[in-house]
Parts: sequence; structure tokens; C-alpha cells
Amino acid sequence: MRLSRCFWILAGGLWIVALAIGWGALLKHQLTPGADIGVPERWPTDSTLPLDPERATLVLFAHRHCPCTRTTLQELEQILTDAPGSARVFIVLLAPAEAAKDRVGISIEEQACSLPGVEVRIDPDGTEARRFHVRTSGHVVLYGSDGRLLFSGGITASRGHAGDNEGRKSVLAWLRKEQTGERSAPVYGCSLFGDADEKEAEVQ
Repeated sequence: MRLSRCFWILAGGLWIVALAIGWGALLKHQLTPGADIGVPERWPTDSTLPLDPERATLVLFAHRHCPCTRTTLQELEQILTDAPGSARVFIVLLAPAEAAKDRVGISIEEQACSLPGVEVRIDPDGTEARRFHVRTSGHVVLYGSDGRLLFSGGITASRGHAGDNEGRKSVLAWLRKEQTGERSAPVYGCSLFGDADEKEAEVQ
């Protein structure tokens, strides 16, 4: 019985350690920001998206197949509710052709299109994202009417988690013109591209 008791104590201890390691890995994943190689300080001249000459222009880049995109869209909706009409808003969805009919992507695209006053663009090859040097899903850029970069970063507190966060506060501060917001915030999301592209981006 003594050996049996020791066995179960040891097994229980190993189980707790395994849970702790798994939980730690999950937290690290949720709280590790994506790649940021620096977006242009001025609106890219080769962009197919038009810069609004009278108000700010906000662009959200997101992967159509990333579940975390749903949370980012919720945060964007909150921004639009709190600062209505203060910016022209684009949602650029990276949507590879092979994933055109997947259910996750369809529901995310429908959610994006349901947001009031938002223009949704599909970016199959990530061409537009590359023009803005964006590499992570959930990355928001905000430019003034003069084409000057105001904000670049994420609007969620971690991957897939909604709630009060510094990125959303900063964007709202810029849009409301109540005060100058922070110019950047970590972007928590999946990579928009594959490993090969990420290595290329690092070289650039």
C-alpha cells in the first residue's frame, strides 16, 4: 500500500507539473505579440486604398481564417460606436484562394461586412498588407488626412480576448481629438504569411 500511495502522489505531482507547463505555454502564446517591422510614416503612394482628404483613415489588416479576428472586429465595432464618423474605415482581409469556402472565413467576412460604415477589401495574396509592411493579423494603422501616420498596432489585450486595452484607448484618443494617444501598441494575432515570408520581411 505504501508503494501504491507513493505512486499516486508522484503521478499527481507530475500531472500538476504538466498542467502548469501547458498553462504557461498557452499564456505565452496569448501574450506574445506578432512581428512588427515598422509601417510607413506616410501613406503608401502605391496603395489601392484611397486616403480620405478630410478625416482620418483607419485600416485593419486581418486573416480571414484566424479565429482571433472575431475579437478584433468586436473591438473595432466598439471604436466605431464610441467615435462614429470620425474616420474612413477599411477592413483588409487576407483570404487565400484555397480557403475561400471555409466556414470560419465566411463567418468572419460576414461579421466584417456587418460593421456600419466599413469598407471590406479582400487581399488574396497579401499585396496590400505588404505595402503597409504589416505582418500580423489584427494590425491597425491610422493615418491623418495629411497622410501622416498617427497610430500603428493592435486593439486587443491578447490573442482572442476582448476588453479594455491600450491600443483601443489610443485609437479613440486620436479619433476624438481629445488628447494625443500613444502611437503604437502590441499586435496579438496570427502571422498573415508563412515562415518564408517572415524571414524575407526580417531581411528587409
